[in-house]
Amino acid sequence: MSTQLPPNLPDARTAQRLLDVFSQLEQALRNGRHASSAAHSDLETRMANLQFENQRLRATRQQAAERLDALLVRLKDQLIESSQQSVEEDAA
Repeated sequence: MSTQLPPNLPDARTAQRLLDVFSQLEQALRNGRHASSAAHSDLETRMANLQFENQRLRATRQQAAERLDALLVRLKDQLIESSQQSVEEDAA
């Protein structure tokens, strides 16, 4: 008595091709996950760098504002002094 496979089962060659395709799909999925993980890590690094740069720029802007305020105070004092000298010279 010989055993026959049901007609809807693939032959050995077709079954091997299906296994190969599934193996390739599985590998592609692993590669995709790896690429996604690497891209996510890269984005996190870039975000951290941007946050650091933002903090640095804020500190620089604050220092520039403080310097400008100090320069404006000096300029105002010089203008007052110059005006007083002009008044004194005009009075003399």
